[in-house]
Amino acid sequence: HAALDAAYKKIASSDVLAGMSDVAIEAEARRTVRIAIESKGRVFGDADDLRKAAGLWLEQVVAAWLRYERDARRGIPWKVQSLEQDRKMAFPAGEAEAIEVRFRVDRIDELPDETLLLLDFKTSSTAKGKSLWNGERPKEPQLPLYASLLEQQGFCVEGLAFANLSARDA
Repeated sequence: HAALDAAYKKIASSDVLAGMSDVAIEAEARRTVRIAIESKGRVFGDADDLRKAAGLWLEQVVAAWLRYERDARRGIPWKVQSLEQDRKMAFPAGEAEAIEVRFRVDRIDELPDETLLLLDFKTSSTAKGKSLWNGERPKEPQLPLYASLLEQQGFCVEGLAFANLSARDA
């Protein structure tokens, strides 16, 4: 998440990403992974080989995702509205016995019609899909819940998406 957060602070819209070559994407992946690893360096301790291996893997994942998003979402304009922003809202709003929900959406994009797209980054080797939201007890309820919370605050959420990241796709 830290590497993608750093990337999307610089790549703030589909226009910026669309103008990036594969070489530029790979350079951006290296830059953002360096930032992420430096910020989380204590995780690796003295294990320099592990730090290097994790960095190479993460560079592949970030570059593959950026290339995918550039190519698959071409022609669908978006701009990053927020990245991993902490939010706190009452649910249901206005109720005396509402519960306070704290949450953080990985990324929220604003579309041209000012509606929102909520993205949840996943690094699992098994791709996540909308079927996880079906049934009485959804297996991955966070995005629909986040959408409900934002909509009760007056936002219009147009879509929800799992951003399935994997080095196997690199």
